[in-house]
Amino acid sequence: MTTQDGPWALEGPRDSVSFQVPAALRARARETYRRTAEAEDDRTWAHFLAKALLREVERREELYNAGNRYPVADVRLRPGRGNRRLRTAPGAEA
Repeated sequence: MTTQDGPWALEGPRDSVSFQVPAALRARARETYRRTAEAEDDRTWAHFLAKALLREVERREELYNAGNRYPVADVRLRPGRGNRRLRTAPGAEA
């Protein structure tokens, strides 16, 4: 895995995340984890999910922020659909 922090990007204090995904995606992801965890050095189901999340975060930082991290703001996300006011894609107002 190539990350801004190397292999330590997934270390440190933990926080709980709760969200819903389509049942078919969950089943597909669980089976992929079950069949590949050892080959991919996934320590746990949570580790597998954290690695997937990290890859998407880094992809978006690269695409929309020149590969730099966004400053962390302690702001609650709006529940439900979308967070259009937080959008910072090219051409979007911050």
